[in-house]
Amino acid sequence: MHAPETNIKAGVTKLFIHDETHIAAIASYHNDPDYIKRYIEVILNTPLTLRERIDTYADNVLSVYNIQSMPMPLIISTVKGDEFNARVARLKVTGKNAQIGQVLQYLETVEKIPLAEAVEVEFYDDDEKNYREACEMTRHFSFTAFYIDRQNQAELVIKESKRAGLLCAPQLEPAVEDEVIAGDIDEIKSPSLSG
Repeated sequence: MHAPETNIKAGVTKLFIHDETHIAAIASYHNDPDYIKRYIEVILNTPLTLRERIDTYADNVLSVYNIQSMPMPLIISTVKGDEFNARVARLKVTGKNAQIGQVLQYLETVEKIPLAEAVEVEFYDDDEKNYREACEMTRHFSFTAFYIDRQNQAELVIKESKRAGLLCAPQLEPAVEDEVIAGDIDEIKSPSLSG
């Protein structure tokens, strides 16, 4: 295995931020969360202490780490070690969406972070399928997916990105004040949902 001190792409430390206003998390097809933890400790230049491991999911485990003087934990999702190839194959059907969803659910239910209230989630991956699947993920928060150039081993290069804003629930019946629209109907345009 590689040593984190010599195997981190240039530019990662500028993007991987975990502080008072940014929450970082990892969704990986690796099976050793402590190996990934060592990389994060180098990137953040601080030790991580295991708070808990959640092993209730079919194919993966959430490892929740505390960081000294940080209110929010850092979460690493990894694949269970037994039947590893079969588990990875099942997870890959939807890219890393199952793992992303579990991390976000933990943040929302355990850490009480209201994802629907202007939280921006960013997803970085060097696998095109994972990137494309993440772009299609059902969500109730703002989301940007970044497709990283896997071939460039020296530095982090973003090949493509796709942003999707906060999706509002559709209104089933018009409100009373919306029934009559004054002005030229041609001026009214539906909101863009492009991302």
